[in-house]
Amino acid sequence: MGFLVGPDASSYLDPAGSENGLVPGSGAPSESVLRSDSAAADELVVRTCGEEVAKKAWRVLIDDGTSSASLDFYLYVVDTPGGWKVWAKY
Repeated sequence: MGFLVGPDASSYLDPAGSENGLVPGSGAPSESVLRSDSAAADELVVRTCGEEVAKKAWRVLIDDGTSSASLDFYLYVVDTPGGWKVWAKY
Protein backbone atom coordinates (compact mmCIF):
# COMPACT_ATOMS: atom_id res chain seq x y z
CA MET A 1 0.00 0.00 0.00
CA GLY A 2 1.38 3.44 -0.92
CA PHE A 3 0.59 6.61 0.94
CA LEU A 4 3.30 9.31 1.08
CA VAL A 5 4.08 10.76 -2.33
CA GLY A 6 7.12 12.63 -3.62
CA PRO A 7 10.90 12.35 -3.79
CA ASP A 8 11.38 12.80 -0.01
CA ALA A 9 8.51 10.54 1.05
CA SER A 10 10.66 7.70 2.35
CA SER A 11 12.43 10.04 4.79
CA TYR A 12 9.09 10.59 6.57
CA LEU A 13 8.16 6.92 6.86
CA ASP A 14 8.22 5.63 10.43
CA PRO A 15 9.85 2.18 10.82
CA ALA A 16 6.56 0.86 12.22
CA GLY A 17 4.91 1.81 8.93
CA SER A 18 7.44 -0.20 6.94
CA GLU A 19 6.94 -3.18 9.24
CA ASN A 20 3.20 -3.03 8.48
CA GLY A 21 3.60 -2.92 4.71
CA LEU A 22 3.34 0.83 4.06
CA VAL A 23 5.56 2.15 1.26
CA PRO A 24 5.93 5.59 -0.30
CA GLY A 25 3.67 6.11 -3.31
CA SER A 26 4.99 6.63 -6.79
CA GLY A 27 2.38 9.08 -8.07
CA ALA A 28 2.66 12.83 -8.23
CA PRO A 29 0.93 14.94 -5.57
CA SER A 30 -2.29 16.63 -6.65
CA GLU A 31 -2.49 20.40 -6.90
CA SER A 32 -4.76 20.62 -3.85
CA VAL A 33 -2.51 19.06 -1.21
CA LEU A 34 -3.33 21.78 1.32
CA ARG A 35 -6.44 23.96 1.46
CA SER A 36 -7.86 26.12 4.24
CA ASP A 37 -11.11 27.94 4.80
CA SER A 38 -13.22 29.38 7.59
CA ALA A 39 -14.83 26.91 10.00
CA ALA A 40 -17.71 29.32 10.66
CA ALA A 41 -20.26 26.90 9.20
CA ASP A 42 -18.51 23.66 10.16
CA GLU A 43 -20.96 21.56 12.20
CA LEU A 44 -18.24 20.08 14.44
CA VAL A 45 -16.93 23.46 15.59
CA VAL A 46 -20.33 25.18 15.82
CA ARG A 47 -21.84 22.31 17.84
CA THR A 48 -18.83 22.01 20.16
CA CYS A 49 -17.84 25.65 20.67
CA GLY A 50 -20.73 27.78 19.46
CA GLU A 51 -21.16 30.11 16.51
CA GLU A 52 -19.01 32.97 17.85
CA VAL A 53 -15.96 30.73 18.35
CA ALA A 54 -16.56 29.04 14.98
CA LYS A 55 -16.44 32.43 13.25
CA LYS A 56 -12.81 32.79 14.39
CA ALA A 57 -11.79 29.19 13.59
CA TRP A 58 -10.05 27.78 10.52
CA ARG A 59 -10.30 24.38 8.86
CA VAL A 60 -7.25 23.04 7.00
CA LEU A 61 -7.54 20.06 4.64
CA ILE A 62 -4.44 17.87 4.42
CA ASP A 63 -4.67 15.79 1.23
CA ASP A 64 -2.22 12.92 0.70
CA GLY A 65 -2.02 13.77 -3.01
CA THR A 66 -3.79 10.65 -4.29
CA SER A 67 -7.29 10.17 -5.66
CA SER A 68 -8.11 8.09 -2.56
CA ALA A 69 -9.54 9.79 0.51
CA SER A 70 -7.94 7.22 2.79
CA LEU A 71 -5.32 9.52 4.31
CA ASP A 72 -7.02 12.89 3.92
CA PHE A 73 -7.87 14.69 7.15
CA TYR A 74 -8.81 18.09 8.55
CA LEU A 75 -6.99 20.13 11.15
CA TYR A 76 -9.07 22.71 12.97
CA VAL A 77 -7.42 25.78 14.49
CA VAL A 78 -9.85 27.06 17.09
CA ASP A 79 -9.51 30.16 19.28
CA THR A 80 -11.43 29.07 22.40
CA PRO A 81 -11.89 31.14 25.55
CA GLY A 82 -9.19 28.95 27.12
CA GLY A 83 -6.69 29.60 24.32
CA TRP A 84 -5.88 28.22 20.88
CA LYS A 85 -6.66 24.55 20.26
CA VAL A 86 -5.81 22.33 17.29
CA TRP A 87 -8.10 19.41 16.57
CA ALA A 88 -7.86 16.73 13.90
CA LYS A 89 -10.73 14.93 12.15
CA TYR A 90 -9.98 11.88 10.03
